[in-house]
Amino acid sequence: MRVYGPPVLVDLVSGGSPSVSVTPGTTVQSVSFTMGTQLPALDGDNWPLAKSIVTRVTNTFDQAAAGGSVVNWDELFRTNDSFDLLMPSFVGTYMRKEVYNGPSAKHIIEFFSLGYRYYDHARAQIPAADGDTTIDLYTALPFSNDNFTNAHQFFVWLGWMQNLILTVNIATATTIAAVSTGAVTKAPCTIKAWIEAYPAMEPCVPLINQWTRFTQAAAAGSTSMLLQNVGQANGLTGVMNGSRLAALVELMNVLGYGATSTSDNYTQFQSSDLGQPVANNVDGFVGSFLSQIGHRGPISGIGASTPIHDGGGNPYTMAATPNNALNATTLGYLAWRFPATDQLLQLVLRWRLGNLNITRFFTSTPTTGSYIVLCNEIRQTDATMRASLLAAANIPASVRAKMRRPETILGERIPIRDR
Repeated sequence: MRVYGPPVLVDLVSGGSPSVSVTPGTTVQSVSFTMGTQLPALDGDNWPLAKSIVTRVTNTFDQAAAGGSVVNWDELFRTNDSFDLLMPSFVGTYMRKEVYNGPSAKHIIEFFSLGYRYYDHARAQIPAADGDTTIDLYTALPFSNDNFTNAHQFFVWLGWMQNLILTVNIATATTIAAVSTGAVTKAPCTIKAWIEAYPAMEPCVPLINQWTRFTQAAAAGSTSMLLQNVGQANGLTGVMNGSRLAALVELMNVLGYGATSTSDNYTQFQSSDLGQPVANNVDGFVGSFLSQIGHRGPISGIGASTPIHDGGGNPYTMAATPNNALNATTLGYLAWRFPATDQLLQLVLRWRLGNLNITRFFTSTPTTGSYIVLCNEIRQTDATMRASLLAAANIPASVRAKMRRPETILGERIPIRDR
């Protein structure tokens, strides 16, 4: 249910400028942004609430003189090393660069959090021939989780964000050579960022749409993976222990995700902690996810000879050519748990705090590299933080007492409400 108005955009600035240029080199290049001084009204009947922070990185893709490989849009996000968001007046480190690397931030966190949609569209394929191509890469860093009803309960009032620090890290110039031998990214490389906000009648103390990352070595052919202390703070301050597990996503070794295996190698999944008995049909997880996000089968393309398959794109790579099995080498990740669209938050598994174990079996069990799982945890602030945030918004106690609290998360009432 939408209870907010049309968008209000607020530029983020670095050194007073809304646009910063760097030169990709042999080390990661970092740029930090803060809020500017030109802000909309932060009180009254027009409370601007932030849905996402959006970054735009424009750089030059230099294909090798000898000619490399064609490069699809989804591979380009390797050139964004990572993102980090600190909000000292809100909940501390909201987004950590270890979690928000370029490919994961775009193809998983943005895609899931915006309701299985991207913020932008895909650009044309870059040809293999020698040449320079200007690429514009947008990444939304959402506070919201649009899969749930009343998505505004995640929006953050701008008044609590005024001293934020967003750090954008640009990967080394040769990172993209992993996709096309000899290719580099080079200057000009321009970075911009802004807040996508929407006015509401009052600020609300939001739920926290937190993404966490769990890594375990695949040495000795391990099949079980222990996710340690799920539901802990993970850099946040003023949040309650425990969470609701909105998504559990295991990454593969495509698109720069950095994990150890391809999806077709997985033959079994089990987790008593999640109430999941042994499932031999891993294809079933893939099929359920595809039906939820809206894949509907082959579609025709532009041109006479090459069709565009609906399987060519998230969660598969754009280079995918679907043939037979749903669980294919081109699958970017396996979603062991994921929310439905327009889902009630109360129907998501509640995890109070502690270790979570998952077990998978393989055609060929990996012995090197790492298993990587991203977990989407919905968190709530504790009583002290809620009181602090409402006091900072200068909301009189008499008004707070009238605020309805219709949603629950950990079996307790939380201050998320409509008029």
